[in-house]
Amino acid sequence: MAILVRPYWSPREISSIVSLLIHAIAFGPPTSAVVKETSNKIHERVDTLEKEYAHSTIYVLGDFNSTSLKLPRFKQQVTCTTRKD
Repeated sequence: MAILVRPYWSPREISSIVSLLIHAIAFGPPTSAVVKETSNKIHERVDTLEKEYAHSTIYVLGDFNSTSLKLPRFKQQVTCTTRKD
């Protein structure tokens, strides 16, 4: 789900804020086809949003199970497991 917010006041360089909320459940080892397909779909969606909203700030939020997203120009803030196993 993507949410576009255009605040009444924001810095001139930021026209809007896009929050991409992802709940990606992909069971299996990181090399499995389901995990790769899910990761590819997330990458495609992020690329589309970056092209469509070039002057926006984009946040990608989610629960990424069994996969590690490596998105260019994005920095992952939480890198450790946040729950058991």
